[in-house]
Amino acid sequence: MAPTLAPGDLVRVEPTRVPTPGDVVTFSLGRDVVTHRVVKVTRDSIVCRGDNRRAADPPVPLAALIGRVVEVAGKGPLRGGRGGLWSASARRFARRVRARL
Repeated sequence: MAPTLAPGDLVRVEPTRVPTPGDVVTFSLGRDVVTHRVVKVTRDSIVCRGDNRRAADPPVPLAALIGRVVEVAGKGPLRGGRGGLWSASARRFARRVRARL
């Protein structure tokens, strides 16, 4: 999930029934717990992808959903979609690109 989350980051998760695309969610995958960004929501599953991955994960049943990440310790609130840390990272990247032009 870099650059939004680093391995070992402590996150606060709130329960949610149905996330929306752009939300960062935590779900169980067998004995593992995974935190990725939602890219698609269907009737009974979600499709997620880590921010630093090219391909999406296989669909995850909604029953495996633990909740939506709302805060990252030391970094503050996390907003899905077009806000929060994701937008801040995108703005920093755009500034670096513009500075090179």
